Amino acid sequence: MYLCKFFINFIFILGPLVFSNLHANDYIPGTPSSSYKFNYNNNQKIESINQTIKQDINIPVQKQIVVQGNNRLESSVIIRDSKIMEMSLDDNKSLSAAIKNLYKTGYFEDVQIYRSNNSIIINIKENPIIDLVSIEGNSEITDEIISEEIEIKSRSVFSTDKIKSDVKKIQNLYKRQGFFSTFVEPKIIKLSQNRVNLIYEILEGKEAKIRRINFVNNKIFSDSTLRDVISSSESRWYEFWGSTDKFDQDRINYDKDLLRKYYLDNGYVDFEILSVNSSLVNNRKEFVINFTIKEGERYLVENISFRSSIRNINNVDLLNLVELSQGDWFNSQKVEESISNIIDKASELGFAFVDVIPRIKKKNSNSMDVVFDIIEGNKVYIDKIDISGNLKTEDKIIRKQIEFIEGDSFNISKIRKSEQNLRSLGMFENIGITFDESVDNNKTNLNVEVTEKSTGEFSVGAGYSSLDGAIGNISIKESNLLGQAKELGLALGLSTRRSTIDLSYTDPFFLDKDFAAGIDIFDVRANNKVYSGYRQKSLGFKLRSGYEIYDDLRHFISYALRRDRIHDIDNNSSAYVKDQEGKRVTSVIGQAVQINRLNDRLNPTDGYKVRFDFDYFGLGGNSKHFLTEIKAANFYRISEQWILANFIEAGFIFGMKEVKINDRFFLNGDRLRGFKNHGIGPRDVATSDALGGETYYVSRNELNFPLGLPEDLGVMGLLFADVGTVYNTAASSPDVKDENSLRASAGIGLTWLSPFGPVKFYLSRAILKENYDKKEIFRFSFGTTY
Repeated sequence: MYLCKFFINFIFILGPLVFSNLHANDYIPGTPSSSYKFNYNNNQKIESINQTIKQDINIPVQKQIVVQGNNRLESSVIIRDSKIMEMSLDDNKSLSAAIKNLYKTGYFEDVQIYRSNNSIIINIKENPIIDLVSIEGNSEITDEIISEEIEIKSRSVFSTDKIKSDVKKIQNLYKRQGFFSTFVEPKIIKLSQNRVNLIYEILEGKEAKIRRINFVNNKIFSDSTLRDVISSSESRWYEFWGSTDKFDQDRINYDKDLLRKYYLDNGYVDFEILSVNSSLVNNRKEFVINFTIKEGERYLVENISFRSSIRNINNVDLLNLVELSQGDWFNSQKVEESISNIIDKASELGFAFVDVIPRIKKKNSNSMDVVFDIIEGNKVYIDKIDISGNLKTEDKIIRKQIEFIEGDSFNISKIRKSEQNLRSLGMFENIGITFDESVDNNKTNLNVEVTEKSTGEFSVGAGYSSLDGAIGNISIKESNLLGQAKELGLALGLSTRRSTIDLSYTDPFFLDKDFAAGIDIFDVRANNKVYSGYRQKSLGFKLRSGYEIYDDLRHFISYALRRDRIHDIDNNSSAYVKDQEGKRVTSVIGQAVQINRLNDRLNPTDGYKVRFDFDYFGLGGNSKHFLTEIKAANFYRISEQWILANFIEAGFIFGMKEVKINDRFFLNGDRLRGFKNHGIGPRDVATSDALGGETYYVSRNELNFPLGLPEDLGVMGLLFADVGTVYNTAASSPDVKDENSLRASAGIGLTWLSPFGPVKFYLSRAILKENYDKKEIFRFSFGTTY
């Protein structure tokens, strides 16, 4: 009976106490918790861990270790990470070190280690597992970008240190985007089974713009001039595009380099940037940036000399390679260009590893000598050529584009030409040519690594042009057939005034030689009623070939055979046009010579291209005449975005019998702006039919310039002036006007590389004209491929 009473009293007294301890940390799952204080970290815990040591150091103890409180982690792992087995347990320092080791793992919210009788007790509380990480409140930066930046991920162990670090990373990410008042608050939602959800709540704030950019100590160049030099810009209410008015520390560092280069290019060798101060104003919404500089003196180049031991090149030859001249203001850009010229020349002589060091010797306050030290390396030869990355393209196709063979002397200009050759194939996304040491000291291995791109193309297009009206086209093409760079294509085009079918095949290495050959089979139907009162059908083929004579100089040979039919002539058409009605066969053999030194074949900004064609109509067929035509294009880069372009065309037909209307020269409105298609040249004024001419020449001149818009918009302005004429027709009638007078026009325009294709706008004024010419003030073309 006594035992029963004792047991009942024990239950009533001890039960509530146990129950209260068990449920002291009860919570409602799924509700936010503030029990995690983000100003508390493991370093603070480590500083206070000595308070957890509960036993006197003088009590001897055996190394019997008991781990309590662990659910996920094995006891053996905890003992291992504490490194307690490696320690002497005779003092509190060892226990303190073990606690620090466990906190450093980041797995534990609380750690206590103490002695109990003959055992060491490790009592831990595990950090929860993060079940889900979510980001809320962000609109300027995507979840994906933020997730890549932060360390905490789903299924990570909860760590206040890492969360605090991630908060700083998110804020720094926003600072790089120009947001300096961004607030990030981490919130925890407790779940069952020691799990939590982590939410980063972001209050982005306003974007910090650059209110003002100031320059201190500048006397030579004004603030406005220097603002044009740097990439950062002041915020303007009317500029809603671009991001250069956002504060970006990386851009500021780049601006320092731009300023330094600008002063060095203008001869200020002693230029320094003393400091750059960026201050937040207007409640952290705007920046004021102050560049404090020291301009220094401007220096003239008094003497240019060389120290070199390279054979076969003397000081006179070297001086011709230097862009600077005696008496010029010093220019660092010209020094860099001179170094490049000298290295290229040395490479042509077989010296691959040449170092050119410019040394400046100041003579007085405003003059200097420039000495180029040319340090000669050994003459190097190509040992092996290794090609990699070509999964489809055959090695021999790539080797044909490389200007070297094994055993050749190294030449940097040939390296560049090889890269250009490979790029012109249009089959590779990336091209890299590197070299490394061979077994022999005077040899190097050439490594050519390419990344192939898709060469199969299928496109559907639609658009409008002033020449052909509404346009639609479908094309399919393979540019690397069988991995041999062969091209096979089929194109179907349909417009208001023209329809075409063109099947083409090209083998750039016919019979495994550096000789291109191909064939085109075509069917063309043209509606020329609006210009000359007739329709035309042409069916035929063209054989063509070409080969390189010398660098960038090619020779082409072709033969074409076609059947033409001129029909559906209006009753009120010119008598000359009516005489053209019917079918005829045209046989043409031709050749052409072309030199192409453009820096980009699709969007050139520098260089030139010249082509001369000579065709004979009469190897069989109904026509018998010679046609000669020359076309030249020249691009000159005035500055980075100011491009001057000139296009010259001229043609002449020598007829041994009457030249048919469809073989004559006509100019459309893109070749001579300010006039309509077929707008100038011989014309029957009674019917307004254009008759075409047997002689023409035209010159187009234009200046392309930036409009201050972001480059990625692809919008440029242009000024143009065109002159030209078409004349000389066999038609003789009082109503036929055939003047060889010069026509001229001028105007402005816009070019836009839109996402839907190129768009061009022209506003033109015909300055010199005949009264029977057809003028055009506004012209545009639009195209799209999707």
